[in-house]
Amino acid sequence: MDLCLVFATVAETAYSMGQGEHAERTIASAEKGYSDMLRYFLRARGMTPGVEKELQSKFKHLRERLDGLQRLR
Repeated sequence: MDLCLVFATVAETAYSMGQGEHAERTIASAEKGYSDMLRYFLRARGMTPGVEKELQSKFKHLRERLDGLQRLR
């Protein structure tokens, strides 16, 4: 999930440098990573409530970052 956050930062930088095409490809990678990780998370069993809460928080943060990138398009 941290890699997806790195992709989001790279996309922001690419947009700020006028490299929209690169930003779009990077966002697509981040979105795929988010989708894949969410699918695994929803199937996971045996997590402690603390771990589950931490992961939910990370997913929420990443979703907000990705949604924020949509406004840069």
